[in-house]
Amino acid sequence: YTQEVANTAWAYATVRVHDEALMAALAQWITQDGFLSLLTSQHAANLAWAYATLGIRHTSVMAALAGRMLRHDFLSMFKAQEVSNTFWAYAKAGIKDDALLTALADRTMQDDFLSTFTGQEV
Repeated sequence: YTQEVANTAWAYATVRVHDEALMAALAQWITQDGFLSLLTSQHAANLAWAYATLGIRHTSVMAALAGRMLRHDFLSMFKAQEVSNTFWAYAKAGIKDDALLTALADRTMQDDFLSTFTGQEV
């Protein structure tokens, strides 16, 4: 069900449908015990991107996502677009999570990873 939640948030954000009630309901799923441990890197990045794109500053969701991203080498699975979208999402949302930003920067510098970025992702 993580894919369904992430895809729903992403779809609403992509077409710019600002539905606070829906995003609040999705936030309940996202912050529920066990949900975060099932997220893929794409789901996590897409969820952060969706909330930021819609301008819904749901700090508990963003904090929960950041916490997940910082656990168990999770960021090592992030592709260039996921790193870029996550950086953008936290900046757009005005959420300065130093630990996450440092970890994302570290991921960017790993093993020629930066060379995988396209112009858009930079």
